[in-house]
Amino acid sequence: MLNTCLLAVLVAALIGVGEGSISLEPLSTVYLPWEFNNDGTLDYDLDKGAAEQVAYHPGQKMVYAVGVKGLLTVVDLTVPTAARVIHTQELPNAQMGKYNDLALCGDNVAVIQSDPLDPLPGTLYIYGIYNGFSDLTLNQQLQVGSAPSSVKFTSDCTRLVVVNEGKDGYDQNGNFKNPAGTISVVDFDIENVATGGSLAVHTVNFLRFDHLQDEYGARGVRWVYRGEGTGTQGRMSEELEPEDFTFDENGGKIYVTLQENNAIAVVDLITLTVEDIYPLGAKNWADYMLDPSDKDGGIRMQNWPIFGLYQPDDVVFFTAGSHKFLATANEGNSRELTIGGVDISDEWRGTDFVTNNAIAQTVPLTFMAALLDEAQLGVLRFSNYDGKSASNPDQYEQFYTFGGRGFSLWNADNLTQFWDSGADVELKHSQHLPLIFNCEFDNDNPSKSPMDEMDEASKKKGPETESLTVAEVYGKTVIIIGNERPSSIMIYSVDAVTGIPSFESIYRAGDISKDYDDAYRDRDIGDVDPENLQFVPANESPDGTPLLLVVGNISGTVSVYRVVDSNEV
Repeated sequence: MLNTCLLAVLVAALIGVGEGSISLEPLSTVYLPWEFNNDGTLDYDLDKGAAEQVAYHPGQKMVYAVGVKGLLTVVDLTVPTAARVIHTQELPNAQMGKYNDLALCGDNVAVIQSDPLDPLPGTLYIYGIYNGFSDLTLNQQLQVGSAPSSVKFTSDCTRLVVVNEGKDGYDQNGNFKNPAGTISVVDFDIENVATGGSLAVHTVNFLRFDHLQDEYGARGVRWVYRGEGTGTQGRMSEELEPEDFTFDENGGKIYVTLQENNAIAVVDLITLTVEDIYPLGAKNWADYMLDPSDKDGGIRMQNWPIFGLYQPDDVVFFTAGSHKFLATANEGNSRELTIGGVDISDEWRGTDFVTNNAIAQTVPLTFMAALLDEAQLGVLRFSNYDGKSASNPDQYEQFYTFGGRGFSLWNADNLTQFWDSGADVELKHSQHLPLIFNCEFDNDNPSKSPMDEMDEASKKKGPETESLTVAEVYGKTVIIIGNERPSSIMIYSVDAVTGIPSFESIYRAGDISKDYDDAYRDRDIGDVDPENLQFVPANESPDGTPLLLVVGNISGTVSVYRVVDSNEV
């Protein structure tokens, strides 16, 4: 039997815990299919990307969800406590190129898909909304850039923006290509869409920065792969890879995260040009604490004289009082590719620096010993691109990890950092959810439970904050973040005067003691890998209360939560 302490932690994991008044109340969860079987029935399974992104239609009270393999599902949210799937259809070229995102504005649903060959152009599909009895109607099909990653409408539906990652790979002739990342801007005419009228697509590129690539590299824009193995010198524009973006509609701009490059680009939507690229720098883990190892016996938060690259995934523009902010989810990501059968990576373990004789003489012997010790820094993943000695680029003087293990606020006017969560995300897990501290889903071994995998992600990017949204609830501005590895949701409120966030609550759904396979079968798995968070304000929700939609990518789920304030009860 579980002892009393363990049982208390398990209950806390199910109901959520916190230090503030704003928290989540679970209402319902739907499990989505990932493909049609040959006999027309639907197939459900774990870790198939059945749920990638969602969008909410306030008039219909319906949620539109897309899976990576090309199924579009409509969920009836009329009764939030009993959300139910009412329609599923297969999108074009399902099971081929990845479907990465969808957006909704008015009565139009936009969906983006990569080509099966990553370097080739992607596709933007525009559908009409669900009519209640038949498949959504495809009204437009447009070509966008390589590997489209994110799509959003302006609030008035007059423009549609797609950021294209420009992933490398092999074309139809077997030739290696590394296309440039781009932004596709569509002038959206609602009347022309349904009638098949043409839509103008403008492409914004980064080519002008190739003339300044050495300068921007020196500033800190990461430019890892430079054409090795092709016989041709690479350009920085080929390595700038847009991941996500957010609108500042009053300013006529979008802010685009360049995750692997550890930078944010500012794009002027009036002139359709990239204004500038801002490197984000790194956080100094000597000022905070982190757990860098899964070989140290459990939770062991310490200060280390190493740095963390922010490398944000999600980004949201918002205002709080007189402040204009960007909030970023600092997931982190290494750069990996294969050319002619040769793997190229910018990632090393701590021990690799010692075995490769790549440590500068200025590095203390005590630090070298920590790099050799698997219970200290030996298994932590570092960048082998950053931190090189200026006098000898084959050796390293400083050591950089991937991701910031939390989230940050940046001044939108100049991209200087205003605030960072420091060690707080890891610390709050250690205090409130210690049994799943830095756990992860092992796709090679789903017969393990979250508790079995506790501490496994410490050697990588820790909790790996991936998704976020910003909302106004109960007179407060709140930032809600999703942490990929422990599959937890955290809420912070932003002080209206100072702009400083403070912790409200943390929540992890599902039975953390069950194997992932068993928990999925029992429909009690939680939101594994919260890929996307969508806030539904009270004036648009079916029951007049603020709701949060959480997409579990690995669990293939869409969950509905009520955002509650204990002070309002």
